[in-house]
Amino acid sequence: MKNIESAEDRSLVKKVETTAAQKVVQELYNRYEKQRQRWRDYRNLFGFFGFVALFLATLYLQRDARTSYGVLSTLSTVLLPSQTNYQSTNDLYNWLSGVVTSVWVDPVCGDGICEVPFEYPSYSSFGCKADCGLLTEALNLSTIQIDLYFDFTHLSGSMSSSDLMSQTSWNLCPQNIAYSSNCYYSSDNTFDRISGEQHDTLSDVPPGQWEFALKRDIFNKVQGAVRDVTLLDASVFYYKVYIAEAAALAEQNFEISLLTNATNITTMDFWSFADQYVRNSNTTYSATNAWSFYRGWAYNATCTCNGISFSSSNVTDVNSVLSYLNATVSPSNINNYANTSFLSPSQNADYTLYQNAYCSASSNLQYTLSNSSDVTSLIAVNSTNQASWCATGLALTQTWRSYFLSVVRSLLIDQRLGDQKTTGKIAKRNAVLSNMQTYLTSNYPELVSPIFSDPTGTNANGDPINCQLSILTQLYVDSYQLQISPQRAALNLTRKYVYSSTVDMINLRQRSVARVAEVDEQIAYVSAAVVPAPWTTYQNYTLANSTVNNVYSAFIAANSSNSTVPDPAAARLDAFSISYNLLYWQGNTTAYLVSDLIDRGPAYVGQCVAIPVSCAATSNSSNPFTCAYLSGSQAPVTGNMSTSSYREDCEIPCNHKLDCNAVCECYGTCDSNTEYCECSTCDNMDSNAAADSQFQSIVSVVQDQASAAAAIASVSSLSGRRLLHQRYRRQLMRELEEEARSGVEGGGGGGGGGGGGSERSLLQTTTNVTDQLASVVTQIQAVGIQQTAISSQMNTLKSEVDRAQQLAQARANDDRVLNLIAAGQANLQAGQAVIEAKLEEIIGKQNQALSIAQSSQAALTAIENLAQQQLSALQSLEDTVNSQLSSLKTATYQGTITLLQALQLWKTARRNKAVSTKAATLANIPIQSNPEVDYLFTMENVDFVTYNSSRERDIGLTNRLVGGMFLHVTRVNETTCASSKFNNLQNTCTGERSIIPYGVDPVFKMGTQSYNPSLDDPAGLIVTQYYNCSALTNPTYNLTYLNQSVNPAPYCAELYNHQDMPYLYHYFPLAKRKPGFPVWFDINLSADMASSFMTYVQEGLYLDQYVQNFVVQLVTYNAQLKMFGFYEVTFKFTDGGSVLVNNNLFTFRTELYTGSRHDRVRYAMEIILFAFIGLFWVFNLHEMLRMIRKRNFLSYLLSGWNQIEIFSNLILMACAIMWRMYIRYHANSFTMNVRYDVYSSLNTPANMLALNNGGDQLALVNDHINRVKEIVTLLNWYYTLNGISILLLLARILRRMDFQPRLGVVTRSLWLAGPDLIHFGIVAGMVFVGYAMMGHLLFGNAIDDFSSFGDSINCCFQLLLGDIDVNNSLRALGGLQSVAGAIFFWSFELLVFMVLLNFLLAIIVDAFSEVKERTEETVGMHTELFQMFRDQWRSWAGAYGRGGHGVSEAKLGALLKQWSGEKTTEEKKEVDDLRREKLLTILNEDLDEATLIEIFNECLKDAPDMAEKERKRFSLLKFFGGRDVPNADQAEIALAAHYIIDRFGQEAEYDEDLEVAQDGAGGIKAFKERAAERVEAARIAAANAAASSGGEGGGLGGEEKAAMGALGGGEGGGGKGNASLREAALEKERDMLAQALERLAEVQRELAEGQRNLMQGQRQLAEQQSKLVQLINEQPT
Repeated sequence: MKNIESAEDRSLVKKVETTAAQKVVQELYNRYEKQRQRWRDYRNLFGFFGFVALFLATLYLQRDARTSYGVLSTLSTVLLPSQTNYQSTNDLYNWLSGVVTSVWVDPVCGDGICEVPFEYPSYSSFGCKADCGLLTEALNLSTIQIDLYFDFTHLSGSMSSSDLMSQTSWNLCPQNIAYSSNCYYSSDNTFDRISGEQHDTLSDVPPGQWEFALKRDIFNKVQGAVRDVTLLDASVFYYKVYIAEAAALAEQNFEISLLTNATNITTMDFWSFADQYVRNSNTTYSATNAWSFYRGWAYNATCTCNGISFSSSNVTDVNSVLSYLNATVSPSNINNYANTSFLSPSQNADYTLYQNAYCSASSNLQYTLSNSSDVTSLIAVNSTNQASWCATGLALTQTWRSYFLSVVRSLLIDQRLGDQKTTGKIAKRNAVLSNMQTYLTSNYPELVSPIFSDPTGTNANGDPINCQLSILTQLYVDSYQLQISPQRAALNLTRKYVYSSTVDMINLRQRSVARVAEVDEQIAYVSAAVVPAPWTTYQNYTLANSTVNNVYSAFIAANSSNSTVPDPAAARLDAFSISYNLLYWQGNTTAYLVSDLIDRGPAYVGQCVAIPVSCAATSNSSNPFTCAYLSGSQAPVTGNMSTSSYREDCEIPCNHKLDCNAVCECYGTCDSNTEYCECSTCDNMDSNAAADSQFQSIVSVVQDQASAAAAIASVSSLSGRRLLHQRYRRQLMRELEEEARSGVEGGGGGGGGGGGGSERSLLQTTTNVTDQLASVVTQIQAVGIQQTAISSQMNTLKSEVDRAQQLAQARANDDRVLNLIAAGQANLQAGQAVIEAKLEEIIGKQNQALSIAQSSQAALTAIENLAQQQLSALQSLEDTVNSQLSSLKTATYQGTITLLQALQLWKTARRNKAVSTKAATLANIPIQSNPEVDYLFTMENVDFVTYNSSRERDIGLTNRLVGGMFLHVTRVNETTCASSKFNNLQNTCTGERSIIPYGVDPVFKMGTQSYNPSLDDPAGLIVTQYYNCSALTNPTYNLTYLNQSVNPAPYCAELYNHQDMPYLYHYFPLAKRKPGFPVWFDINLSADMASSFMTYVQEGLYLDQYVQNFVVQLVTYNAQLKMFGFYEVTFKFTDGGSVLVNNNLFTFRTELYTGSRHDRVRYAMEIILFAFIGLFWVFNLHEMLRMIRKRNFLSYLLSGWNQIEIFSNLILMACAIMWRMYIRYHANSFTMNVRYDVYSSLNTPANMLALNNGGDQLALVNDHINRVKEIVTLLNWYYTLNGISILLLLARILRRMDFQPRLGVVTRSLWLAGPDLIHFGIVAGMVFVGYAMMGHLLFGNAIDDFSSFGDSINCCFQLLLGDIDVNNSLRALGGLQSVAGAIFFWSFELLVFMVLLNFLLAIIVDAFSEVKERTEETVGMHTELFQMFRDQWRSWAGAYGRGGHGVSEAKLGALLKQWSGEKTTEEKKEVDDLRREKLLTILNEDLDEATLIEIFNECLKDAPDMAEKERKRFSLLKFFGGRDVPNADQAEIALAAHYIIDRFGQEAEYDEDLEVAQDGAGGIKAFKERAAERVEAARIAAANAAASSGGEGGGLGGEEKAAMGALGGGEGGGGKGNASLREAALEKERDMLAQALERLAEVQRELAEGQRNLMQGQRQLAEQQSKLVQLINEQPT
């Protein structure tokens, strides 16, 4: 030690001998280094400031919070629920309905913008005319015509005609069009009379697929069609042309036939005319030999009376008679009087020639009449009577000649022209027109009005399409050309001329021939006339101009006539075949008798069966039919009713034919001559009516049984059956064979009369019997009508009572109004108007739904009552037949009618009964079980427009809803609660998560607004069209529920509940979601459709008592800002009955680098920021490696500031990586569809949630929403970590500000107050948490702010900040809770708010004051920075200036370092160790680690033995692997000392100025040595005191022990001496130690005084340094 100390002394002496100049330079160098360090600190601070500014600016640009807030505020205004806690599902429905109403808004009509396709041209009551105009102006629409023909007359005993009429309605509804989905008519059209027609022409029906919805026409009483008017008009025009031409040709052909006949007559000679016409003109000539007599008389008179004078004034001579008679003889052919030439009246025939031509040698005088009439009594002609005979004969020829002319005149005038209105040739025209109108009315009524009454045009030549039929017909009669120019031939055949006295046959013939030629010319001209095409092209039709002949020929080729026309669509019409019916269906008042008989009445469906005989009914009861065999020679069937062969071969087959044809239906396919229609109903009727048991009862009352048996021959039942059924079915043949084998044989035939007397009796009494029977039937019918009326009234009364009960029950069960009232009571005054409006709306909708339900129920009840009415009608028929049977018995018994007559009447009664039974049966079986029948048709146009666009739904003005709104529900099932004594109150609880279908499709649920009575059929088959179990792979049927079999086919358990009602909501698996039930609100729903869909979802019970979570999600996009918005709200249904609301609203951008200036700047800043983050990490890694090399890495990591820096850099790096991941994996690849076609149809009347394509689009929606949610989650983490990073950066900034005294006041104040704050936090935290728990326990059941422990903590913190609103809730509590509330509030305010909070402020203020006092007065930062910048500027000027204008800072530092000398590494380490050394202050004495080790060693030497208890403890430790004795070695002592110094010690305050002064006075070592010497002196004094006290210890050990006792307060002395002596020794040692410590305190005061002296010297050195710097900076003069 002495060597070392001597070396140190030498070094110290050497340093003392250092010159004063070097000391000054060294001090200057120290000052220089300190200023450089301050400059580096400022530079680091402002550099870090720049990084933080870059970081914040980048985040600012990335987040774009201001823009995001603009979007979020808009979304939140519309979407956010008004409460965070709801109490009922109605509140959720109201919120959801409000969102739907706010978002699903249709474009406003009248804003001047036609927003196609959602605004469209107006048609019917739809579209926007103000913005888009009329649809008829925008599109070339087809006009359609709806024609309905109805007759609701129905059989009595069934539904009344008025009921059938009142319940039937119709509408025109779209199936697939580009516009509205609503029906064309706002309300269904009804019928206002029992029978008639309805016609409606619509010119603005949009193209697409439509349906004609005919509702509640259960008996097909309505027949109708929907027709294309354009095609109909074209067909009407061609039909009109044909009818006009047919009528014209009928007239013209009739005229030609008359003219031709007249011409032929005028070419006849007189005697030919007489033989052909005169002979048949008078009945006188019809007697035997009369004509030969009179013709001979006239003939002989003309041949023999020449030259005979006679006195008749009418006949002058024979030559004049011959001239008159021979007006048709041509003079050029006088020798051939048989030709047909004319002879002019002015020409006189030569009598000789006449005689030579006509008079033969046998011509002589024959006979004359003996009287005026008897040709059998004749007398010969003699000279006496010859003159008279000649005069009479020649007069007869004149009469015949006058008739000759009158016949021609009649043909030319009377028959040809008639009265020009109803007779003559025009009658033929009118007959054709009338026949055509009658035929069209029966078969094609749609053509009647457009052809016969609607046209009003008069220009047949220029506009034949619109011309009236009569005018067009007249044109075709007159022809186009001759209608303009005069018809000369027609004008030459006028009545005036033909009936003039000067007319002759030759001229009439010429004129007739001319007229025929003229008519032929007219026909030819009209046939070639052009028929213009109504249009050129339309749809698939192309029409061209044609001629009248082509049209007429096409119709004739299609089997048209003057009274019939073909079907307009008949292919044989060729180019004129036009199918104008878009839709057509049959129906009439008797349709129920033939429609759908396979299902309604299979017993009446027949087949054609051959009959072996022909049947002709007679009125003779003995021979009711005249029959002939159809095979072979077709011989007649002989005999009568008394003959078995007649009955078997004629009467029985023919009667059976009448019975079968009356009741069976073969739809007109049987040949009426050789076949009849047979069905099972007529099979059940005995073909032998006489064998009926009921007729046998009539036979039994006949008094003369023998005559009765003889009147009606018995037949073999087998032969009769064989005749009837030999060609029928094989099954019947087998029955016949079985009957044959069983020996069933019939009786033989019989004889007997029944001839004339019976016939006369029948003729005499039939009328009376018929009247009697009719009277009975009338009375029975009257009774039946009365019974029907009473039954109808009873049914009506019953239905009204049932409806009233249902209405009362529905109103009693409907708690929605009560729920609304209960909800409104919470805020009655503020929401009274809203509640009243809502109530009115709900009541109105309920009344509307109730009205619809009542109407539907009435119709259903009527249908259900049909079965009872059918039974009543059948019973009435049976009673009627029995009454008739009784009347027949009475009449037969009394002899009023014969037995054969009774048989005829019985056959008729039996047949009428079968027909009436058929009518009564079918009249009570509806043809249509479906409430609505939809007849589909398609409207086609060449300019059909199809829109497949997506509606734009905006939240606010510019935030477009993307796709729609997604709803998802997770449910739990119902289970039995755990055992409890209150299970009788309720024993059902919620169980595990459920995916079982639930809800009911409300369109099938009566009493809801969505209820559709058109889908409610009694058979329950319509629902299977929408919920089809056959589409499932393995549907489940016939389950057992509550000991009953449920879900029969076709109602499978997968789609239907136990009541056969369809489930509405079905589980659909979706990725990354809990199993649940999704619903999608499509953006393409119109406002009304969205509202209806919302009602549909609500009435389907989407939210019920088993819902666990209800999630609503939607995505918006703002194109102007290129920003997406995501909204998610979760409603959690708690077991307590409330619904908790959790909102998540976020915005983000995915188009981050679009090339805009904003994006380019941000991108550049991001690159720079990432580069800085990388540099930070490089620096951190470099520091870590340097510490590792120095083997000081642990201390580096344990440094708090280093940990903050590393953690901050880690978060910065994580944020940078997250941002790049967001760009690469999310933003660049992100996409969403404008719309998702989730459901099969948005217009379907039922099963609106049916998924499209198996749910592919729904899965796609879910994937895209999940992608959005991932983006939102990632960005939330990103911005959250950036927020943490900002806090860490602020801490790092505060650390870097600590070098500046004034800037570091805050950090030093917090550091100084840290321990006090920790202790205060413990106390205040306990009090705060206690109050929070107390509030939760006391008020959590009544006040929402205390309902959970977290809410209670938050509420207490709000109270601490001055928010005392919760006090109102506390004061509102009742009972003891209000007292507890007051105590809680005021004690909290007094203790926490006023006391503890002020304690906190006092701690912080005290720390700040202390730090402020410790801080020396320094210049401000701005002054210091100014000086530094000025010095730096001078340094730069010195480095780069000219000549010796200055010295650079670097050069100055190097010179000072060189002049002052440099400390060795060991010296620098000693200085650092001294700076970092910790001291333990005990009894005002500072102990370092080495001193403490020495004290421990001294104490260890004289340590007493271990007590028994401690020994046992260490023995137990040894058992578990510990050491056996607690004796410590040197390593453990060093560790203990180090731990105590590090745990309880404090860093020694080190003053660099003091170091410099001490270094100048002798160095650091000298200073430490002097301090060590003082400590050693204290130890020696303590040892002396211990020695003088007589303690057992001595030597060095005793001294150390005394020192240890003095310093550490341990017990002095050692050994096992007297306890009292030990106590005295210890007391003395304490006194001595106190004295030693007082001396040490004096030494410390001296050291402090020396320190003040050194500080004064330091100031002097600083002044010298300043002077030196001024000298250096002075420029040479």
